[in-house]
Amino acid sequence: ESVKKMEEETAKIKEQTEAVNETAQAFRDNVAAKQEALNQSLEELSYYENLYNELQTIVDANGKVKESYESRADFIVTTLSEALGIEISLVDNQIANYNELTETFDKVMEKKKAMLTLESQEEAYTEAIKNRTAEMEAANEAQLKMNQLEEEYNKKRQELLESLINSPWNIDALQKELEEIQKQYAEYAEQYNTHSELYEDYLNTIGMYEENYQLMHEERYSEMMATEEEYLVRQATNGKASIENIQELISQAEENLNYLKELKEQNNTDMYNAEIEAQEKQLEVLQSALETQKNTIANGNQG
Repeated sequence: ESVKKMEEETAKIKEQTEAVNETAQAFRDNVAAKQEALNQSLEELSYYENLYNELQTIVDANGKVKESYESRADFIVTTLSEALGIEISLVDNQIANYNELTETFDKVMEKKKAMLTLESQEEAYTEAIKNRTAEMEAANEAQLKMNQLEEEYNKKRQELLESLINSPWNIDALQKELEEIQKQYAEYAEQYNTHSELYEDYLNTIGMYEENYQLMHEERYSEMMATEEEYLVRQATNGKASIENIQELISQAEENLNYLKELKEQNNTDMYNAEIEAQEKQLEVLQSALETQKNTIANGNQG
Protein backbone atom coordinates (compact mmCIF):
# COMPACT_ATOMS: atom_id res chain seq x y z
CA GLU A 1 0.00 0.00 0.00
CA SER A 2 2.81 2.37 0.93
CA VAL A 3 4.68 1.65 -2.33
CA LYS A 4 1.56 2.24 -4.43
CA LYS A 5 1.00 5.58 -2.71
CA MET A 6 4.60 6.57 -3.38
CA GLU A 7 4.27 5.57 -7.05
CA GLU A 8 1.21 7.80 -7.36
CA GLU A 9 3.13 10.66 -5.73
CA THR A 10 6.05 10.10 -8.14
CA ALA A 11 3.65 10.32 -11.10
CA LYS A 12 2.28 13.65 -9.80
CA ILE A 13 5.80 15.05 -9.32
CA LYS A 14 6.71 13.97 -12.85
CA GLU A 15 3.70 15.90 -14.17
CA GLN A 16 4.92 18.95 -12.25
CA THR A 17 8.35 18.58 -13.85
CA GLU A 18 6.82 18.47 -17.32
CA ALA A 19 4.78 21.60 -16.57
CA VAL A 20 7.87 23.42 -15.28
CA ASN A 21 9.82 22.47 -18.41
CA GLU A 22 6.98 23.59 -20.66
CA THR A 23 6.84 27.00 -18.93
CA ALA A 24 10.58 27.51 -19.35
CA GLN A 25 10.50 26.40 -22.98
CA ALA A 26 7.53 28.65 -23.75
CA PHE A 27 9.43 31.68 -22.43
CA ARG A 28 12.51 30.84 -24.51
CA ASP A 29 10.42 30.13 -27.61
CA ASN A 30 8.72 33.51 -27.22
CA VAL A 31 12.07 35.28 -26.88
CA ALA A 32 13.35 33.45 -29.97
CA ALA A 33 10.20 34.38 -31.94
CA LYS A 34 10.57 38.03 -30.96
CA GLN A 35 14.23 37.92 -31.98
CA GLU A 36 13.29 36.47 -35.36
CA ALA A 37 10.65 39.18 -35.84
CA LEU A 38 13.21 41.82 -34.87
CA ASN A 39 15.69 40.45 -37.41
CA GLN A 40 12.97 40.63 -40.06
CA SER A 41 12.14 44.24 -39.14
CA LEU A 42 15.83 45.22 -39.20
CA GLU A 43 16.16 43.55 -42.58
CA GLU A 44 13.25 45.65 -43.86
CA LEU A 45 15.04 48.77 -42.66
CA SER A 46 18.04 47.78 -44.75
CA TYR A 47 15.83 48.42 -47.81
CA TYR A 48 15.78 52.12 -46.92
CA GLU A 49 19.53 52.10 -46.29
CA ASN A 50 20.02 50.67 -49.77
CA LEU A 51 17.77 53.36 -51.23
CA TYR A 52 19.76 56.05 -49.48
CA ASN A 53 23.03 54.56 -50.68
CA GLU A 54 21.63 54.53 -54.21
CA LEU A 55 20.59 58.18 -53.87
CA GLN A 56 24.17 59.12 -53.07
CA THR A 57 25.29 57.59 -56.37
CA ILE A 58 22.85 59.59 -58.51
CA VAL A 59 23.58 63.04 -57.09
CA ASP A 60 26.78 65.05 -57.04
CA ALA A 61 28.65 66.20 -53.94
CA ASN A 62 26.26 69.13 -53.49
CA GLY A 63 23.04 67.10 -53.87
CA LYS A 64 22.33 67.98 -57.49
CA VAL A 65 20.60 65.10 -59.29
CA LYS A 66 22.55 63.74 -62.22
CA GLU A 67 20.92 63.93 -65.62
CA SER A 68 18.40 61.18 -66.48
CA TYR A 69 18.06 60.14 -62.82
CA GLU A 70 15.41 62.71 -61.92
CA SER A 71 12.46 60.34 -61.62
CA ARG A 72 14.46 57.79 -59.63
CA ALA A 73 15.70 60.48 -57.27
CA ASP A 74 12.15 61.74 -56.78
CA PHE A 75 10.95 58.21 -55.93
CA ILE A 76 13.74 57.68 -53.37
CA VAL A 77 13.25 61.07 -51.72
CA THR A 78 9.49 60.54 -51.46
CA THR A 79 9.90 57.00 -50.10
CA LEU A 80 12.43 57.97 -47.43
CA SER A 81 10.40 60.98 -46.38
CA GLU A 82 7.15 59.02 -45.99
CA ALA A 83 8.62 55.87 -44.44
CA LEU A 84 11.13 57.40 -42.04
CA GLY A 85 9.77 60.88 -41.46
CA ILE A 86 13.01 62.45 -42.62
CA GLU A 87 12.84 66.08 -43.69
CA ILE A 88 14.11 65.58 -47.19
CA SER A 89 12.86 67.38 -50.29
CA LEU A 90 13.77 67.71 -53.94
CA VAL A 91 13.41 71.16 -55.51
CA ASP A 92 14.49 71.79 -59.10
CA ASN A 93 16.47 68.53 -59.05
CA GLN A 94 18.39 69.72 -56.00
CA ILE A 95 18.16 67.97 -52.62
CA ALA A 96 17.67 70.61 -49.95
CA ASN A 97 20.28 70.69 -47.15
CA TYR A 98 22.08 67.74 -48.70
CA ASN A 99 25.26 68.28 -46.66
CA GLU A 100 23.31 67.69 -43.42
CA LEU A 101 21.32 64.77 -44.77
CA THR A 102 23.83 61.98 -44.05
CA GLU A 103 24.00 62.76 -40.34
CA THR A 104 20.22 63.09 -40.16
CA PHE A 105 19.63 59.82 -42.00
CA ASP A 106 22.11 57.89 -39.83
CA LYS A 107 20.55 59.19 -36.61
CA VAL A 108 17.03 58.36 -37.77
CA MET A 109 18.06 54.84 -38.76
CA GLU A 110 19.86 54.25 -35.45
CA LYS A 111 16.81 55.44 -33.52
CA LYS A 112 14.46 53.27 -35.59
CA LYS A 113 16.61 50.19 -34.93
CA ALA A 114 16.81 51.06 -31.24
CA MET A 115 13.03 51.42 -30.93
CA LEU A 116 12.45 48.11 -32.70
CA THR A 117 14.97 46.41 -30.42
CA LEU A 118 13.39 47.75 -27.24
CA GLU A 119 9.86 46.94 -28.42
CA SER A 120 10.89 43.35 -29.22
CA GLN A 121 12.15 42.88 -25.64
CA GLU A 122 9.24 44.52 -23.82
CA GLU A 123 6.94 41.48 -23.56
CA ALA A 124 9.68 39.22 -22.18
CA TYR A 125 10.72 41.97 -19.75
CA THR A 126 7.17 42.29 -18.43
CA GLU A 127 6.92 38.51 -17.93
CA ALA A 128 10.32 38.39 -16.23
CA ILE A 129 9.41 41.19 -13.81
CA LYS A 130 6.13 39.45 -12.98
CA ASN A 131 7.52 35.95 -12.46
CA ARG A 132 11.11 36.27 -11.23
CA THR A 133 10.31 36.12 -7.49
CA ALA A 134 8.01 33.12 -7.88
CA GLU A 135 10.65 31.36 -9.96
CA MET A 136 13.30 31.88 -7.28
CA GLU A 137 10.92 30.62 -4.59
CA ALA A 138 10.07 27.57 -6.71
CA ALA A 139 13.78 26.74 -7.06
CA ASN A 140 14.20 27.04 -3.28
CA GLU A 141 11.15 24.83 -2.72
CA ALA A 142 12.54 22.16 -5.07
CA GLN A 143 15.86 22.29 -3.22
CA LEU A 144 14.03 21.83 0.09
CA LYS A 145 12.20 18.79 -1.31
CA MET A 146 15.53 17.32 -2.43
CA ASN A 147 16.97 17.77 1.06
CA GLN A 148 13.90 16.10 2.64
CA LEU A 149 14.09 13.19 0.22
CA GLU A 150 17.78 12.76 0.92
CA GLU A 151 17.01 12.44 4.63
CA GLU A 152 14.15 10.05 3.92
CA TYR A 153 16.37 7.96 1.65
CA ASN A 154 19.04 7.60 4.35
CA LYS A 155 16.40 6.66 6.90
CA LYS A 156 14.85 4.02 4.61
CA ARG A 157 18.29 2.68 3.76
CA GLN A 158 18.99 2.19 7.46
CA GLU A 159 15.66 0.39 7.82
CA LEU A 160 16.65 -1.86 4.93
CA LEU A 161 19.96 -2.76 6.59
CA GLU A 162 18.17 -3.58 9.84
CA SER A 163 15.54 -5.63 7.98
CA LEU A 164 18.22 -7.84 6.49
CA ILE A 165 18.68 -9.18 10.01
CA ASN A 166 15.38 -8.65 11.81
CA SER A 167 12.60 -8.80 9.19
CA PRO A 168 13.83 -9.96 5.75
CA TRP A 169 10.24 -10.19 4.46
CA ASN A 170 10.15 -6.37 4.35
CA ILE A 171 13.17 -6.08 2.06
CA ASP A 172 11.31 -6.03 -1.29
CA ALA A 173 8.94 -3.29 -0.15
CA LEU A 174 11.75 -1.19 1.29
CA GLN A 175 13.80 -1.54 -1.90
CA LYS A 176 10.84 -0.35 -3.98
CA GLU A 177 10.33 2.58 -1.64
CA LEU A 178 14.00 3.51 -2.02
CA GLU A 179 13.61 3.36 -5.81
CA GLU A 180 10.61 5.71 -5.66
CA ILE A 181 12.51 8.13 -3.43
CA GLN A 182 15.35 8.17 -5.98
CA LYS A 183 12.88 8.83 -8.79
CA GLN A 184 11.25 11.68 -6.87
CA TYR A 185 14.65 13.15 -6.04
CA ALA A 186 15.61 13.10 -9.73
CA GLU A 187 12.37 14.88 -10.65
CA TYR A 188 12.88 17.60 -8.06
CA ALA A 189 16.51 17.96 -9.14
CA GLU A 190 15.30 18.58 -12.70
CA GLN A 191 12.73 21.06 -11.43
CA TYR A 192 15.41 22.86 -9.40
CA ASN A 193 17.69 23.13 -12.43
CA THR A 194 14.90 24.37 -14.70
CA HIS A 195 13.64 26.93 -12.18
CA SER A 196 17.19 28.16 -11.54
CA GLU A 197 17.97 28.50 -15.24
CA LEU A 198 14.68 30.29 -15.95
CA TYR A 199 15.29 32.63 -13.01
CA GLU A 200 18.70 33.42 -14.49
CA ASP A 201 17.08 34.03 -17.89
CA TYR A 202 14.61 36.40 -16.23
CA LEU A 203 17.43 38.36 -14.58
CA ASN A 204 19.30 38.63 -17.89
CA THR A 205 16.13 39.73 -19.69
CA ILE A 206 15.45 42.40 -17.07
CA GLY A 207 19.05 43.60 -17.04
CA MET A 208 19.28 43.83 -20.81
CA TYR A 209 15.97 45.67 -21.23
CA GLU A 210 16.68 48.19 -18.47
CA GLU A 211 20.18 48.87 -19.76
CA ASN A 212 18.84 49.28 -23.31
CA TYR A 213 16.13 51.61 -22.02
CA GLN A 214 18.76 53.76 -20.36
CA LEU A 215 20.96 53.77 -23.47
CA MET A 216 18.02 54.79 -25.63
CA HIS A 217 17.08 57.58 -23.22
CA GLU A 218 20.68 58.84 -23.53
CA GLU A 219 20.51 58.45 -27.35
CA ARG A 220 23.41 55.98 -27.30
CA TYR A 221 21.61 53.86 -29.86
CA SER A 222 24.65 52.07 -31.30
CA GLU A 223 25.46 50.58 -27.88
CA MET A 224 22.09 48.87 -27.47
CA MET A 225 22.04 45.06 -27.35
CA ALA A 226 19.77 42.95 -29.52
CA THR A 227 20.50 39.54 -27.96
CA GLU A 228 21.07 38.02 -24.53
CA GLU A 229 24.51 36.87 -25.68
CA GLU A 230 25.58 40.48 -26.29
CA TYR A 231 24.33 41.39 -22.81
CA LEU A 232 26.16 38.47 -21.18
CA VAL A 233 29.40 39.39 -22.94
CA ARG A 234 29.12 42.97 -21.71
CA GLN A 235 28.33 41.79 -18.18
CA ALA A 236 31.12 39.21 -18.16
CA THR A 237 33.74 41.63 -19.45
CA ASN A 238 32.44 44.73 -17.62
CA GLY A 239 32.35 46.42 -21.02
CA LYS A 240 36.10 45.91 -21.48
CA ALA A 241 36.25 43.29 -24.19
CA SER A 242 40.01 43.24 -24.79
CA ILE A 243 41.56 39.90 -25.72
CA GLU A 244 43.66 39.84 -22.54
CA ASN A 245 40.67 40.61 -20.33
CA ILE A 246 38.49 37.95 -21.95
CA GLN A 247 41.26 35.33 -21.72
CA GLU A 248 41.64 36.06 -18.01
CA LEU A 249 37.88 35.73 -17.50
CA ILE A 250 37.91 32.42 -19.41
CA SER A 251 40.60 31.08 -17.09
CA GLN A 252 38.57 32.11 -14.05
CA ALA A 253 35.42 30.54 -15.49
CA GLU A 254 37.26 27.28 -16.21
CA GLU A 255 38.61 27.17 -12.64
CA ASN A 256 35.12 27.79 -11.22
CA LEU A 257 33.64 25.11 -13.47
CA ASN A 258 36.24 22.52 -12.45
CA TYR A 259 35.69 23.35 -8.77
CA LEU A 260 31.91 22.89 -9.10
CA LYS A 261 32.38 19.57 -10.89
CA GLU A 262 34.69 18.39 -8.10
CA LEU A 263 32.09 19.35 -5.49
CA LYS A 264 29.42 17.45 -7.42
CA GLU A 265 31.60 14.34 -7.61
CA GLN A 266 32.75 14.52 -3.97
CA ASN A 267 29.22 14.92 -2.62
CA ASN A 268 27.56 12.64 -5.19
CA THR A 269 24.64 15.07 -5.64
CA ASP A 270 22.78 16.89 -8.42
CA MET A 271 22.42 20.10 -6.41
CA TYR A 272 25.34 21.71 -8.29
CA ASN A 273 23.94 21.00 -11.77
CA ALA A 274 22.31 24.42 -12.26
CA GLU A 275 25.50 26.24 -11.22
CA ILE A 276 27.57 24.03 -13.49
CA GLU A 277 25.29 24.67 -16.47
CA ALA A 278 25.31 28.43 -15.78
CA GLN A 279 29.11 28.40 -15.62
CA GLU A 280 29.32 26.38 -18.85
CA LYS A 281 27.00 28.90 -20.52
CA GLN A 282 29.15 31.81 -19.37
CA LEU A 283 32.26 30.01 -20.62
CA GLU A 284 30.67 29.53 -24.05
CA VAL A 285 29.74 33.22 -24.17
CA LEU A 286 33.27 34.28 -23.25
CA GLN A 287 34.83 31.94 -25.81
CA SER A 288 32.48 33.32 -28.46
CA ALA A 289 33.38 36.87 -27.41
CA LEU A 290 37.08 36.01 -27.69
CA GLU A 291 36.68 34.72 -31.24
CA THR A 292 34.63 37.78 -32.19
CA GLN A 293 37.26 40.12 -30.77
CA LYS A 294 40.07 38.26 -32.58
CA ASN A 295 38.18 38.45 -35.88
CA THR A 296 37.49 42.16 -35.35
CA ILE A 297 41.16 42.86 -34.78
CA ALA A 298 42.18 40.69 -37.74
CA ASN A 299 39.72 42.43 -40.07
CA GLY A 300 40.93 45.80 -38.81
CA ASN A 301 44.52 44.89 -39.53
CA GLN A 302 43.57 43.74 -43.03
CA GLY A 303 41.81 47.06 -43.65
